[in-house]
Amino acid sequence: MDIIAYLCINDIKNALTLIDNLDTEEVKLIYYIYIKYILDLVITEKERNLIFNIKSSIPLLTFLISNLKQQYKVNINTNSKPFISLIVPTRNSAEVLKYTLLTCIEQNYDNYEIIVSDNSCPGNDETKELIESLNSKKLNILEHQKNMQ
Repeated sequence: MDIIAYLCINDIKNALTLIDNLDTEEVKLIYYIYIKYILDLVITEKERNLIFNIKSSIPLLTFLISNLKQQYKVNINTNSKPFISLIVPTRNSAEVLKYTLLTCIEQNYDNYEIIVSDNSCPGNDETKELIESLNSKKLNILEHQKNMQ
């Protein structure tokens, strides 16, 4: 198997073994930073600059540069504000929940997520349908299979 195949199946250990055996330091660096990227680890400014300065047409490098530029823009916009998770517990109260969620979504602060903990009766999909209808990437639902006491 090659490095990309190992990465596709999340076999980082074997991928790293193959990377360590590569002859070209630039290619090693590209793979190491790519692994940090897919594992959602912090890529330092120094590493980012090294990637941007490599002159190569390797597809993985092109992918990395494109995504790191996007990630850098996002980090610049949100680093100054702390990330907030709003946790909203609910049980069979989709109507009240709608106003709560709309109020949260319409705020000016943009570095947050909303986690709705749905403890509704089995078969009651109103909360799930409400969240889908609001169509916001900020909303996440945590559905419980049985009532939480």
